[in-house]
Amino acid sequence: MSQGDIGHDLTTIHLLLSKHKSLETEIRAHENTLRQSMSAGEDLINQGHFGSDRVQQRLDEVNGMWQHLVELMEYR
Repeated sequence: MSQGDIGHDLTTIHLLLSKHKSLETEIRAHENTLRQSMSAGEDLINQGHFGSDRVQQRLDEVNGMWQHLVELMEYR
């Protein structure tokens, strides 16, 4: 997502656009699985799991990384 190559001719640009669309589709396909995993973590927190603080910290980290990835994808 952060690669600087934007293509220098029409063929290269079409190839890069095609690769980007494929990557975007793959990323979106993983979103549901990620949300299910995060929901399981939230359930642990709601149940008062002994590691709730660490689970919440990790949920925040993962959510931040996911948002950053989506922002990069949309920017690109």
